[in-house]
Amino acid sequence: MFGEHAAFIIPAYLVSFAGLALLAAYIILTHARRRHELEKLERRIRESDTDVNRPQ
Repeated sequence: MFGEHAAFIIPAYLVSFAGLALLAAYIILTHARRRHELEKLERRIRESDTDVNRPQ
């Protein structure tokens, strides 16, 4: 139905798809974590801002 090389090609595409899907999920989750960490740091900076750090 799919040709004589389908036994190799179909699993190869499935493995590639799974690898790319895992990589994409890792990138998305890491980006969300880093963005949250950055927001926390920015909030701490704003809360601890003193007269020395404020522009005149």
